[in-house]
Amino acid sequence: MKTFSERDFELAREWAESQGFPKEEKFVKSDSVEIRLAYFVMPKSICPELPNFVWQCAVEDDSKDIINGVYGVSEETPEEFRPYPILHEQLELSLQGRICPCLGALDYELRAVPEELKRRYLPFRRDFFRDLVKYAEEHNYKPIDIAGFRESFKHLDELCSLGGLE
Repeated sequence: MKTFSERDFELAREWAESQGFPKEEKFVKSDSVEIRLAYFVMPKSICPELPNFVWQCAVEDDSKDIINGVYGVSEETPEEFRPYPILHEQLELSLQGRICPCLGALDYELRAVPEELKRRYLPFRRDFFRDLVKYAEEHNYKPIDIAGFRESFKHLDELCSLGGLE
């Protein structure tokens, strides 16, 4: 997972704003905690090789608490799903240094998804992680990150199989 400087964060925010990307703000509830999520909705042309991509530039302090972050989600991601991958990104960054932060963030993310969305959301995220593994391998991501993506894919694939979801 790449670490960014405060200047990187400022440049990323300025760039996203200058592009005129729509900004959304949503509140999600997970484990009885309401979390405010703000993010840009970005054209799929930003990353055409990865359907439903999620984009982030976040700055952390020494305690690994996120102090600033700019997040984006692909315009092709269904509107009702958009907050949950953003939540995942924020949580994953705060879990760096722990065993499999991607899978830990996924667990928390899935607890935030309302029951009425889960039958559609689980296959959506499974397919995203399948595509992410391939994308990451082709773009020379760190092996530890690819392993985390693969674990998240396997977990989602198992949940889909257990739930009879395609």
